[in-house]
Amino acid sequence: MAVPTDEVAIEALTRDAYLSWIAVIGGTPMPVNADHGRFIRAGLAWVAMAEDGSVCAVVEMEPDAADWTVFNVAVGPVFQGHGLGAKMLAFAERMGAERGHREIRLYTNRKMTRNIELYRRLGYIVTGERTTSRRPGDFIVDMAKKLAD
Repeated sequence: MAVPTDEVAIEALTRDAYLSWIAVIGGTPMPVNADHGRFIRAGLAWVAMAEDGSVCAVVEMEPDAADWTVFNVAVGPVFQGHGLGAKMLAFAERMGAERGHREIRLYTNRKMTRNIELYRRLGYIVTGERTTSRRPGDFIVDMAKKLAD
């Protein structure tokens, strides 16, 4: 579980992890500017640590959602491509199941096609698309996955 002293590292990691998406979506992805301390205080942020003790990945769950919803899963650029994002999502799935949730949800920008394909490979299905008031003209893809009992 993330602790308050992880907040600065989570901010930097999230910024670095999403940097390549800024040109693709034409703006800054929402997790980059999020109040990560809010997720930490709610007990809904978990980190993976590198051998040197630095934060190398994070998963944050929506504090205000009735459903078990991923707000952010980010892996530091040096650690990307090695399955750590999938492991962080698997961890979130286990945590959701332990808390009695039957489904996990997430959402992403429609232009983040690489992420959508990753989520599909991990068993998530598209449940809908919607516009967002935060960036007119953008579409959000909603996805979900059933959790094991």
